[in-house]
Amino acid sequence: MTGAVVDDNRSIVDLYAELLAALGHATYPFVDGETFLDALPALFPDLVILDRRMPRLDGLEVARRARLLRPEMPILMISASPVGAAGGEAVIDHFLAKPFTITQFTDAVTALLALERPTAAESPSGASG
Repeated sequence: MTGAVVDDNRSIVDLYAELLAALGHATYPFVDGETFLDALPALFPDLVILDRRMPRLDGLEVARRARLLRPEMPILMISASPVGAAGGEAVIDHFLAKPFTITQFTDAVTALLALERPTAAESPSGASG
């Protein structure tokens, strides 16, 4: 299994990659949402971990755009900022508030990887009319 980690703080990207490695997962590291979205058509991560607040494109916008390309891809958003009324609940699968424990992180990752989501062909946006 492979996870994409998107956070503008490189040390956070490295930390999440280390936690994923401890679970036996490889990581695609990204320090901004634009680079991740540019690379996504060629990548097939089993999970995406996004920071909420990033310069240029915030995590919610990255999640919205990623959903168009990979509707089946589970998205875990991590932030000290609540997703709240910004509509984030519709595009992310789980929100983890900072600070969190390693157990909370691993439980969220494990649960998201167990999700069965529709493929692009099965989703409403991928259906032909």
